[in-house]
Amino acid sequence: MEKDLVDGKIGEVGAYDLEFKEGKLQFKLSVAVKAGETQLGDAGLHVALSADGVINALAKAIPGQWDDAALGLLKSALKA
Repeated sequence: MEKDLVDGKIGEVGAYDLEFKEGKLQFKLSVAVKAGETQLGDAGLHVALSADGVINALAKAIPGQWDDAALGLLKSALKA
């Protein structure tokens, strides 16, 4: 299952993208480095977290059992 969650521009110099892809929650950020109108280069950041790891961390952080059941269903749905 692949799903684009959020994407957008950061002014005229950058962009961001949050998506679920290849079983991971992935965040990408890219920014152009400019001096006036001249582009000197670019920089980027890419973070990929295991969906299971994120869901397990949420389950651990939230007290009680109801959230565990809901997050378990979410984990199953993402793998389907």
